[in-house]
Amino acid sequence: MNVIEPRITNIATPAPARRHTPHITGGDYPSIMSLRLGAARLLSPGLKVSTIALGLALAFPGHAVAAAAPVGVPSPEARPAAPSNEYSFTLYREGDFVSQYTAYWCIGASMQMMLNIVGVTDDESRASQESYMRVARSKGPSLRQIDHGQSEGSETGGAGSSGWAAGLGALGAGRYDERALDGYDGAVRAAARALRTTNRPVGLIVWRGAHAWVMSGFTTTADPLVDSEYRVTGVYVQDPWYPRVSSIWGAGQKPNSWISIDALKSDFLPRRGGRWHPEMAGKFVLVVPVDPPMPMARAWRRV
Repeated sequence: MNVIEPRITNIATPAPARRHTPHITGGDYPSIMSLRLGAARLLSPGLKVSTIALGLALAFPGHAVAAAAPVGVPSPEARPAAPSNEYSFTLYREGDFVSQYTAYWCIGASMQMMLNIVGVTDDESRASQESYMRVARSKGPSLRQIDHGQSEGSETGGAGSSGWAAGLGALGAGRYDERALDGYDGAVRAAARALRTTNRPVGLIVWRGAHAWVMSGFTTTADPLVDSEYRVTGVYVQDPWYPRVSSIWGAGQKPNSWISIDALKSDFLPRRGGRWHPEMAGKFVLVVPVDPPMPMARAWRRV
C-alpha cells in the first residue's frame, strides 16, 4: 500500500472543492426551540429556527448560546487567501469534510472528519456520526447531564471535549488529550506543533465552548519542527456547522477555509465558566494528538 504524506509546501495550496455535504432539511431540526438567556425564550415555528450546534454544551446558564436556521447554502463573507510566501502544512483532502446532521452533533461530525483525515475511515453517513456521538458521550459527561442529571437523547444530546478526546483514541485515531491553555498565542502554537509533529488534526473548542472545529492545517513563518521561533499566521479549519448560519456567530466556514490568526480570534475564544469543567473557564481548549507521528496511509481511499 502506498503512503501519501501530508501536503507540505512553501506556497499555500487553494482549498479543494467539497465533495459532499449531507442533505439538510427542516425535519432534522426542531421548529420550536428555546434559548437560554437567563430564562427560556420561545421562537416562532414558522422560522424553523434551531438552537446552535452545541456539540460541547446544550446550554450555558445566564448566557446566550445561539440560534441558527439551515436555509439553503449561505454565501459566507469571503476570507483572505493564505499567504504564498510562508510555510504551509495541510492534511485535508477532498471528501474529508462532513456537515453535522443535527444541531447538536458538532463533536460527532468533527470526530468523523478527523477519522477520515487520518485514514481510519472513509465515511460521511449519519449512522456513523450518531455512533461517534454515542462514543463521545460514553467517555465523558455533557453539560445537560451535569446541570440537570438528564440522559442524552440521540437527536438532541451534545458531548464534551473530554469524551471527544477519549473517543478518538477508542476509535483508532491514536491518543488524544484535552488541553486547556491560558493564552491565545500559546494555544495556537501548541495546536500547530501537535499537528505537525503527529500528522493528525487538532480539535478546537470555539464560540466560548458552544461549538467544535477541526484544525487540519496551518501556515507559519517557518516549519515548527525546524525553527522554534515560528509564528502561526493562519489555520485551515473544517467547520461542521457549514452550510448553516448562526444568528450570533454568522455563517459556518466553508470546507478547508484558511483563517488568519487575527480573524481566528473572533471564534477561538476563552471558554465560559459553568459547572462543566469550571477549571477550564477563561482558557483556550484543544483536543490534541499526543502519540508519535501516524503514517498517512490514504492511497486506498480516494482518487
